Amino acid sequence: MPLEDRTLKLCNCNKTMVLDAKALAGALKLKQPIQIHTELCRKEVGSFEQALKDQACVVACTQEAPLFSEVAEAASATADLKFVNIREHAGWSQEGASATPKIAALLALAELPEPEPVASVSYKSGGELLIVGPAEGAIAWAEKLAEQLEVNVLVTSQRGGELPAERRYPVWSGKLRSPRLSRAGDRFFLPDRHGQVQGAPPVRQGLRGDRRDRLRARRAREERALRHGARSFPRAVR
Repeated sequence: MPLEDRTLKLCNCNKTMVLDAKALAGALKLKQPIQIHTELCRKEVGSFEQALKDQACVVACTQEAPLFSEVAEAASATADLKFVNIREHAGWSQEGASATPKIAALLALAELPEPEPVASVSYKSGGELLIVGPAEGAIAWAEKLAEQLEVNVLVTSQRGGELPAERRYPVWSGKLRSPRLSRAGDRFFLPDRHGQVQGAPPVRQGLRGDRRDRLRARRAREERALRHGARSFPRAVR
């Protein structure tokens, strides 16, 4: 659907962005003028509710997309809603005052059809984990995860680390030529020479209370993800 046929709701986020309504309307070749809101997600939310009566609506805000979606659901609205991020991608940049062309381009993206869903691959975990890497990092991760999973370790180098005194899990030494799994759902952790695992966030120290709480919540989610069960992941490689 062309942008001309959609109701466009723009907000300068409490006057923290420079939005030129006339220039944007010209760039987008709109016949109707654009209204710039200041607090669309707060005291001006009534204007958004009115826009829900139209066939389609584009809201230039992704941060408050959950709120706007809830409002639409509460109103049993059937309007086609789309959200575009102009704040972080343009308006709040160092060149935000001259970002009108980029903002117009971002809004024009609403005319494009929704992308096709990303292909996914389903795995069923058997609770087994193979950790491959130098002894220092591989053994450290094995000690952390041995209580949750059936751990196996392939040590590629013994520099900087020692084998565990107690044999709680199999440990081999050698080189990994080709990581092929015998059963779908088995996991590979590949620690680098610093003991970090590819794809795992580094441990942060000295965090303030709120960030520490978020870190605990994220770790809890990661621990739940390590348990048995079937899951789907985006397919990144053919």
